[in-house]
Amino acid sequence: MKWSLLLLLALASWLHPGEASAEACSAQKKARALEPATRSRSTFHLDCDLVLRKGEVISKMVRITGAKSSGVRLVCQGGAVGLPARKSLFRGKDIIEIRSARSDGGGWSRPENVLIEGCEVNGAIRIMGLGPNGQAKNVKASSRRKDHTQRAQAAAPRGIVLRNLVVRGDGRIPVYFAPGVTNSKLLDSRIVGQSVSSGVYLDAESAENEISGNVFAVKTPRELLSIDGSAKNLVTRNMFNNSNQGGVYVYRNCGEGGAARHQKPRFNRISDNTFRYSGSSKARPTIWLSFSSTLRSVVLCPQDRGIRFGSGADDRNFARKNTVANNTFIGSPISEVIRDNDRDNRLADNRLVRK
Repeated sequence: MKWSLLLLLALASWLHPGEASAEACSAQKKARALEPATRSRSTFHLDCDLVLRKGEVISKMVRITGAKSSGVRLVCQGGAVGLPARKSLFRGKDIIEIRSARSDGGGWSRPENVLIEGCEVNGAIRIMGLGPNGQAKNVKASSRRKDHTQRAQAAAPRGIVLRNLVVRGDGRIPVYFAPGVTNSKLLDSRIVGQSVSSGVYLDAESAENEISGNVFAVKTPRELLSIDGSAKNLVTRNMFNNSNQGGVYVYRNCGEGGAARHQKPRFNRISDNTFRYSGSSKARPTIWLSFSSTLRSVVLCPQDRGIRFGSGADDRNFARKNTVANNTFIGSPISEVIRDNDRDNRLADNRLVRK
């Protein structure tokens, strides 16, 4: 059994060269991972390579933390992470966290080059550095100083690959790239279930990530993919089902939680995607560059006044120099599938198909 595990991990290394790998988990550690989650033993810290075979399920929250977990691989061959919502201790919470850790000297130790592949994930995945979202305590403090974007990116995980997953949302945003996450990918996966917000969220100060080859079939009250103060991302070859409330929105939030968003959402490429509609006559624009709302303008934006940087100094979105090309919109009840509220964006060869 041990040799077959080593052979499988060696094969994965050959198929995905350049991604450093950790040591394989021992049989004892795997047994601890597979123990049923209880309120007193609810978390499993993964710092070794683990393969889940058919019928094997981790019901605990999986945490991949700090530089010591760099190169870790969680590969499912019929296995799963998380229980269905009705049975889980983590309904509406993250079931997988890939996170940086505060070091003794006050800096941040981050995991890099982590792979999660082939798994059915019941619950949410969150990748985070300074904090879990744009208004977290450390994010807010950093946003009040110059060079916040560089600081957030230096602290956050990078090189994280989520591939060939089925992520079943149970209320929380299914996949969340928190402030500062860079060079990470969501590939060839299905986003299903339900979310109280977006299906996938790229938060402020994150950059150079790839969302490619995925199927968005999650039920949401708003856009399926949010690009919020995030730059230089590639969104390509995805299928966005149920796009009536929005497909991809590019903007920069302001003020929420008293944190300023510094980075402008520029140089994103949204290309070769397909957007489908479910027939509602109240559809919103599918791709919206410099998305705005009354809630944002009236309630959120004033909260970062007094900060001399980013949205504290200027509430505008600055969604510029983005490319929207070769996308197909099927069955939209409205003609304005793309709304560009800014300037210097490139829109080319997009087509609306009436069905």
